[in-house]
Formats: sequence, structure tokens, C-alpha cells
Amino acid sequence: MSFLARVRLVFTHGKELEFLLNVIRRDKEHAEWKARQHHLHLCVQHQQERNRSHYSEKNCDYCKLLARVNNDT
Repeated sequence: MSFLARVRLVFTHGKELEFLLNVIRRDKEHAEWKARQHHLHLCVQHQQERNRSHYSEKNCDYCKLLARVNNDT
């Protein structure tokens, strides 16, 4: 597609193209969120991989779960 054809397309269908780009961007962000939804955020003490994170114990999912279990018993 030539440059002039692209420019003409943008000027004739600008709003529709912007709407489609927003829909695609939103769908991509939602898919990324769904993929990360079940990741655990662990502190350095509870991580099992070499990649260390910056999560403190108050933000660690495992520490929160342990605290909840200890409070229920």
C-alpha cells in the first residue's frame, strides 16, 4: 500500500480506525491481565527461582495465606 493511499485512508476513516485500535489495545491488555492473573507475588524468602523480586512480606501472597491460615486456627 502506498504512502498516499495510507494517508487517504487515515483522513477518510480516522475515527473508525482510532476506535478499532482502541478495541485491539484493550483486548490485548485484557489478555495480558488474564495471563498474569494467577501469578504469585512472592517475597525473597518464598521464591524458588533465581529471579528475585521486590515484594515485601506484607505483599507476599504466601505470607498472606500463612497469616490467614494461622488466624483461622
